[in-house]
Order: sequence, then C-alpha cells, then structure tokens
Amino acid sequence: MNETVSAEFIGRRLDGLQNNLSGLNRRMITLESNLTDRMGALEARMAGLEEHADQLVGRISALETSVKSLILLVDRIAKRSL
Repeated sequence: MNETVSAEFIGRRLDGLQNNLSGLNRRMITLESNLTDRMGALEARMAGLEEHADQLVGRISALETSVKSLILLVDRIAKRSL
C-alpha cells in the first residue's frame, strides 16, 4: 500500500464529501418544505374538524331542547287525560 496521500486524492475526497453534503442539504430542504406543506394541510383539516364538532354540539343542544319540550308536552297531555 502506498503510505503517501496525494493532494489530488485529498481534493477528490473533499469534493466527493462536499457533493454528498450538498445532496443532503437539498434533500433536507425538500423534506422541510414537504413537512411544512403537510402541516399546513393538517392544520386546515383540524380547523374543519373543529368547526364540524361545533356544529354537532349545536345540533345536539337543539335536539336536547326539542326532547325536553316533547317530554313536557307529553306530560301535560298525560295529566289532562287523567
């Protein structure tokens, strides 16, 4: 084995490492961009789900009020028929 390392060899190795790092940086930037996009989409979906949940709460509340009114009405009718 040759114990001496040439400046050319070191230069080629450094260039290779720099290319690898550049590739990694590009991939990290792409991943970060994709992650940011996906997080934005998830936040939008969560907002939609929260709105839907609020609508369901409103509908349940309205149904509860209707059921209570119905119970009172049935109770009045039952008392009159006695």
